[in-house]
Order: sequence, then C-alpha cells, then structure tokens
Amino acid sequence: MRWLALGWLVLAVGLAADEAAEQVIVVRKNATNAEIGLQTTELEYIRRRVNAALAESPPDAKARVTLRSAFADHAAHYGVNAYPYAVVPLNAAGLPEGVEVFVTIGVSERSGRVERKLPWKNGKREGEEQVFKDDKLQATIPWVNDQVHGVRKTFHANGKVLAEATYVRGEPEGPSRNFDAEGRLVSAVTMKAGKRHGVAKDFWPETGQLKREVHYDMGRVVGMTKEFYANGRLKREVPFRNNAIHGMEVLYEADGKISHRRYWLDGEPVSQAEFEKQPQL
Repeated sequence: MRWLALGWLVLAVGLAADEAAEQVIVVRKNATNAEIGLQTTELEYIRRRVNAALAESPPDAKARVTLRSAFADHAAHYGVNAYPYAVVPLNAAGLPEGVEVFVTIGVSERSGRVERKLPWKNGKREGEEQVFKDDKLQATIPWVNDQVHGVRKTFHANGKVLAEATYVRGEPEGPSRNFDAEGRLVSAVTMKAGKRHGVAKDFWPETGQLKREVHYDMGRVVGMTKEFYANGRLKREVPFRNNAIHGMEVLYEADGKISHRRYWLDGEPVSQAEFEKQPQL
C-alpha cells in the first residue's frame, strides 16, 4: 500500500508538471457510458457538459471533448481521472461549430470555473474569444478566419482596460496602448509588421505629462530618446543609432540646468577626448 500511495504521488507530480498532456474524444448527445468508453469517475460530468453544449442541437449531434487528467485525493474521486477541460459542438462535417468552453479541472472549489470561451465557425476560429480569471473577464481576442484581427484587449481586475493592441491578419499592426487601473494612459506605441515603428511614448498617469519618448525604426531604437520629469521639464537625452547608444548623453536637473554629460560610441562608454576624436556624428 505504501508503494501504491507513493506511485500515485509521483504520478500526480508528473501531471502537475505536464498539464499539456491531453486526450481528445468525440461524444454524441445523450451518449451512454459504453459509448464514451473511458475509465474515469467523471463520465456523468462529461455527459452533462456535452448535453449542455448540444442542448439546441438535433439528437444525432456530436461534440469534441478535450480531456485533461488530474489527481484527486477525495473518497468519491480518488486517483487520476480524466476531466472534460473543453467542449465544442461539431457540425455535420465533423468540424468545430459554436462556442468552445474551457473550464478549470479537478475536485476543488475552483473546479468548473469558465477559463475561456472560444467561438468557431466551420473549423476556424471566428468571433470574439473571452478569457476569464476568477470569474472576471481578463481578455478579449478578435478572430477572423482563424487569425487574430482587430483590437485585442486585456483588463484590470476592476474591469477597466489594461492594454489594447490592434492586429491585422495575425500580426500587431497599428496603435497599442496601456492604461493604469484608473483608466489613465500609461504608454502608447505604433506597430508595423509586428515591430515597434515610430515614436513610443510613456506618460505620467497622474498628470498626463510625457514621461519618455523613444524613436523606433522597424523595431530598432534610433534617434534621440528623451525622458522628462513629472513637471514636464527635460530630464535626459540619449542618442541612439541602430539599437546602441551613440553620441553625447545629457542629464538635466529638475530646474533645467545640465547635471552632466556622458559619451558613447556604438554602445560603449568613452571619454570626452575619445569621443571628440571621432568624425562628426
């Protein structure tokens, strides 16, 4: 018995470390235990979820069930069991059609909570996916023809937008912004072909004043990066060339006076004398 208990413990640890291990089955509406054909204490739960997903479907309808295993230390469910992690209706061609619902698995007070709702149309993701955490909406992802297309959003726990990014056919393209829990703008950048392009800006949310601006050229930092105090005065200027600091860096006091200068050549700090020997930048 001691070996058996140890064996279950090792198996449980292995499952916890590899939650990606999944099994996919197809179950018809009102299926019997024999038709499901699994050795698990969760057959009734599987049937219940399938019938709920197919409630408006004809009697011969089927659903795709993604099973995940979890260890349960509970008298009625003791051992490793297969739980229905995700269920989605299938159309006549056997392709996902409808909303696939993902839930937390196992035997606990958190089990059965909805984690995701993913819409499908004729085997392709189509519509707005919703992601949840502790029953609160955490993210929305727009799908068009199996690609992220539109504005993807994440949310703070209070429901306010945390971040929003525009996608075009699966790639970030266009404006992307971040906000604090009070809804104030924290940062903004434009994406092109999946890379930062143009001026990226950070803000002091309390005042809306510019905190930092960085210039990008297809993902590479170029030109003069500037930082500002909360009162709007210039704090620091840092020249960049192809992702490396290159030129004279200047730091300012809060009253606008120059604090000191530093000199750089292709990302390496140098003395003023070495810097001045170089050709005109």
